[in-house]
This record gives sequence, C-alpha cells and structure tokens, in this order.
Amino acid sequence: MERALYQKHRPQTFQDIIEQPQVVSVLEKAVAGDAVAHAYLFTGPRGIGKTSVARIFAQGLGCQGIDVFEIDAASHTSVEHIRALTESVYTQPVESERKVYILDEVHMLSKAAFNAFLKTLEEPPAYAIFMLVTTEADKVPDTIVSRCVSLQFQQPSLTALQGVVASVAQKEGYTLDEQSVALIALMAEGSFRDALTLTQKVLFVADQGVVPHETVEQVLGAPRHQVVNDYLAALVAQDVAQGVAALEKVASAGGNVSLFAKLCIRKLRAALLLRGNVPGVADAYSEEDATFITTLSEKEGVTLALLKTLIDASYDIQRSYIKTLPLEYPLLG
Repeated sequence: MERALYQKHRPQTFQDIIEQPQVVSVLEKAVAGDAVAHAYLFTGPRGIGKTSVARIFAQGLGCQGIDVFEIDAASHTSVEHIRALTESVYTQPVESERKVYILDEVHMLSKAAFNAFLKTLEEPPAYAIFMLVTTEADKVPDTIVSRCVSLQFQQPSLTALQGVVASVAQKEGYTLDEQSVALIALMAEGSFRDALTLTQKVLFVADQGVVPHETVEQVLGAPRHQVVNDYLAALVAQDVAQGVAALEKVASAGGNVSLFAKLCIRKLRAALLLRGNVPGVADAYSEEDATFITTLSEKEGVTLALLKTLIDASYDIQRSYIKTLPLEYPLLG
C-alpha cells in the first residue's frame, strides 16, 4: 500500500460516483450534448469526491494532460496568483480542444483575488472551462456564484460509506467484519476520504486476511464494544453505578464520547428493530453482540423514548463542559 487508499481507489468514471445522481446526470448530459457551461461551482462537504468529479468531467470533455490545471486556492490566494492564472487562460490549449481549470477550496481566495478573477470568469475564451470546488459556498461572492452553474453534492449515507470500506479492504486482500466496517463508517462522519484513511490505518497493522474487530477498535482508539454493552445494560436497568463506571472507562481512556453515544444509539436501535421482527438486524454484529442485542430487545426498559433520549444526549455532548454528562442524565431517570 505505497499510495494512500483514497488516492489509489478514487473514482475514475461517472459510473464510479456514489450517491450523487443530481450532479452526474447534469454533467453527463453536458458531455453528451456538447452543451458545456464556461464555469461550474461544485459545493458540498469535504472528502466526498468533488475534485474527483471535476477531473472525470474534464476527461469526459476530452481534456487531458497539460491542458488540465489544478490549482489549490488555499495556497494561491493572492491577486498575483490570479493574474498568473488569467495570463495562462489566453494561451491556446496544446493537446486538447479545451483547457480546464480546477480551483480547489476556491472560497480561500482573497477579496481582491476574487475581484481580479471576475472579468476572466465572466468572459473567458471559448475553449476555457472553470470548475470551482468548495466546502464553504457561503464564502464565495455572489458575483462569482451567479456566473457559474452550481451543483450541490450530498453527504453520502452510512450504507454507502460501509460499502466503500468493505470493497476497498477486499481489493487490498483483507476482510473486515460488518461490525468493523460500520465502526469505520461512523468514525468517518460522512467523508469517503476519511473512511479510507481510517481503513488504511487499520490495514497497516493487520496481518493479511481477516482483521479481528478488537484490532480495529484498538487501532482506531474507539470505545470497546463491551463498554458500550455495559452502559446500555445499566441504562435499561437504571443501574447508576454500573453506567457511570462504563462512562468513566471511556473518559479515562481518552475515548471519543460522541462516537460512544453513536455506538450506543446504533445498538439500541438494533434492539428495537429486532423486537419488531425486522430480519437480519443482528447479522452485522459479532455472535457476542448479537446475543446481547437479542437479550436487550426483550427488556421492558428498551423503548422509543429511551432511544430519543440518547439521540438528544448525543447532540448535547459537544456543548457540554463534561463530555460524559449528557449520557449520565438518562441513568438518573
């Protein structure tokens, strides 16, 4: 694994793009009908493939090699940088019929740089196409936005992230169980890039073949599944001492309390679905956890109200001075 997994396994065609049909359909139609705008603005959360889509679009337009310019606007923020870009725009393409300029993190340009860029963006040569990429569209001036075709990328679902993690691990010669795949997807917080970075971290220390879930937890510094079970059991039984002891284990280990809450919510949800006879709910868990969830589903204290209480607590964790405090409240009834 000499290269970063997110680079090695980035999408290469429109068919590889996951859960962005509202973007892909527009760009495919533009390529097929040769109805290409002179400027596009790609917006959305980080790590979901915006720049990869820009590259694929450039390739679809027959633009490649030295006629594709990728510029990191975060490190090229000044008027001088934009003037250099403008000068290059007015030289003819060398290998293609078009020249494509991909400006990543374009919101980082200075106000003066945006002003210097405006005239070129408004009246570029017919062969020049600009693709502006940003995670913070609200910081891009309206004068720039109004001259672009804006395409909003959506944060991928947890299912999509899980699929990518499992697929890439398999391509690299490893097998992750469903519980490990779900943990990595949760920790990635909506980013394909972060999901593959976490996957690579795990695979670096794993032997070829099946990677035990305990190894994944240890490498990623995630809360141990047994501690999650101990807290949930205490929560349902209103055992304050046991519940606080579980939370103290998380805090003392420097664990991610927000992630701990998500893991608790996931298991409590699974118990409620299992009670509702939803098939396959426990299949994503180890035999030990599946048994625990089955037992949990039979407890009277497992209710939708309790699930909502945990969800509310998870939102309060970031604002809490003591991170475990929102999870202590439900223990106190």
